[in-house]
Amino acid sequence: MPRNLLDLSDEIIQRIAYFVHYDHEVPIPSFNPHWANFASEISPKVQHDYLKLRLVSRRLRDICTLKNLYMKMDSWQKLLKWSIKGPEQVKKAITRLVLDISRRTQHPLSNGSRYQNDMVPIWITTIDFLRDLTSLRELVVVGNPLCDHRNDERTTLDDITNSVQAPLPYLVSLSIETKCEHCVDVVPRLFIRLAPALKHLKFAPPPEFDRMAKSVVKRVLSDTVNQELKTLSIRNFNHTHKNTILAEIVRLCPHLQELHMATYSSSVVKASYLLHCLQETATSDWTFKMTDNNYDGYRMIEFDNLPEGSDQLLNEFLVTLSQLKNLRVLDCLIECEIHSIDWDLVIVPSKTERKTDYQKYRSSHKAIYDPVLHKATNKGSYGHFESPLRSAAKLIAQAVPSLEKGYFWVHEDTEEVFGLSSWMRWEWTCKRTIDQVTIALESDFERFSESWMSNKDGQSKDL
Repeated sequence: MPRNLLDLSDEIIQRIAYFVHYDHEVPIPSFNPHWANFASEISPKVQHDYLKLRLVSRRLRDICTLKNLYMKMDSWQKLLKWSIKGPEQVKKAITRLVLDISRRTQHPLSNGSRYQNDMVPIWITTIDFLRDLTSLRELVVVGNPLCDHRNDERTTLDDITNSVQAPLPYLVSLSIETKCEHCVDVVPRLFIRLAPALKHLKFAPPPEFDRMAKSVVKRVLSDTVNQELKTLSIRNFNHTHKNTILAEIVRLCPHLQELHMATYSSSVVKASYLLHCLQETATSDWTFKMTDNNYDGYRMIEFDNLPEGSDQLLNEFLVTLSQLKNLRVLDCLIECEIHSIDWDLVIVPSKTERKTDYQKYRSSHKAIYDPVLHKATNKGSYGHFESPLRSAAKLIAQAVPSLEKGYFWVHEDTEEVFGLSSWMRWEWTCKRTIDQVTIALESDFERFSESWMSNKDGQSKDL
């Protein structure tokens, strides 16, 4: 029987090392949708215990090879040092990197000339370093070394890309989280053009209206056509028409398996779509309409008075989504709004019905469906959402046969736990047979503070 670690076989030690290195817990991609402000998964803590294990003995160092290392590159000086003096064995073992170099860093390559002339050598140096990371699979760009908008001049994309031809062959996940609105158009395209194996992308177009937002999305995603993206997380501006953006996504990324779309007004999260739900009687089917532009004004409008084209917008949304033949996960921050029932029309008492029975019937159903109360006395808190959410999920699932999972959201202006506005999210899944779709709705919803969901990617004019 083994008395200590060194008495174990190489195979068992390798298995122990696998679980000591927490890389196996971090998915590809590791980035989150724009609303989900969790701490980055790319932290040196992931490999800390594994590296400690390698220090036990030479035998363990031989068995536990350097691999799956994470790094945060947070200064230009550090990047230069690693480019020149970084151990080759370590650089080849880095698989995930956060690039967070402030634009205020004084680049040693700058010669005092106009910044346009400085960008090419800075870009070449950055890419030369990244190319040395021959195992690099995931890159998160937070601070961009090319960003310095102290001048109004703009260097064209061709000026930079023509200076670098060598690709980053193993890069499969790219997240652009820079705050500068001037960079969010060019920077994604710079990296995308060097990543032939790219499958997962996160980026945020600048806060422009329809035509400009569509053109930015088109320019960025046009460069991904050959890569056949599987995952896309995109941030929208509140006043853009979401179906316009969605149509470009579907056209340029037809192989998507997972789509996340978050919408913001400045840094405050908004629903991308508002799905209006109405059930005219307690036993009738749910009817749906959809709005997507400046929806805040539509919350208190009666269902029949919603803007003209609400029916058509929902139909366009479903038809557009149906073109994604491989889509498995959908979260477009669709908020459900349950409209009040006209009880004078719904409840028609008969001559054989007692008044007490009528009042019980009216009271119980109003408790379930009244959106002002946002609670149900006989179905538990928020139980009145179950029926419309199931029906809406089935509507989407029937339009997208490959879909496995989706999410619906509900906004609350006040909330007892956080003391401020919050969002609730319900997850639903599909179970399919040859001729039927069954929706399983999670009974427990998640609740997120609105302030925690704030995001400023691509929003800043002056960092």
